[in-house]
Amino acid sequence: MSDFTGSIAFVTGAAGGIGAETAAILAGAGAAVAVADRNEAGVRAVVARIERSGGRALAIPLDVTDTAAVEDAVAAARRAFGRIDLLVNAAGVYGTGAAETLTDAEIARVMEVNFGGVVRTCRAVLPEMIERRAGSIVNMSSLHALNGQIRAAHYAASKAAVLGWTRSLAREYGAIGIRVNAVAPGPIDTAFWRGSMSEAEYLQARTARVGSIPLGRLGTARDVAETIVFLLGTGAAFITGQVVSIGGGEIM
Repeated sequence: MSDFTGSIAFVTGAAGGIGAETAAILAGAGAAVAVADRNEAGVRAVVARIERSGGRALAIPLDVTDTAAVEDAVAAARRAFGRIDLLVNAAGVYGTGAAETLTDAEIARVMEVNFGGVVRTCRAVLPEMIERRAGSIVNMSSLHALNGQIRAAHYAASKAAVLGWTRSLAREYGAIGIRVNAVAPGPIDTAFWRGSMSEAEYLQARTARVGSIPLGRLGTARDVAETIVFLLGTGAAFITGQVVSIGGGEIM
């Protein structure tokens, strides 16, 4: 793993699951981490976890659909730590429904968080990265962006938009030293994936999904977080504009 000593990271969706694991790994590798999420209690718990392990972190309550709030959050991280070197966009929401029944509001909500949130945070950190001619960004997509998803077309579309944004930024800013990549997780055993399922529903869903995964298990938040951290670090210094599928070999 890369040594992130002296680096400053800004992680959205960091109150739990993949975002929290990413923040913890980065802090353990020496980075100071701005832990951002709309779940204020959650971000404070993650910060406490990092600080108990001797790391540096800042809790930032944040709704990524609010442009002013994103700009204020990035400014707060800069005041606390001096700059932002690394950005991880892990904030996201899921949505279901047959395509013909989806309302404008349902589509807008998913797009505003999953795609709009990525746009807002990138837009807020890029000027500084451009000025310093350095920076690394990892955005959260999904295997659904590559394969589509029944009864979740708006979710798949929002994550596909993230891929277009990622690849475009990689081409636009690569010449000045800014790398932009994405991860596309498949079935990851987190609260996000479980949603509102009962225990019995969860066990049934897990069994059904594991049967289609060559590696024979659901992924973990750690599986995805370690890939994100790799892409942020020096081991991936010649990697940009890429999407890494993390699905245990599942092909849909």
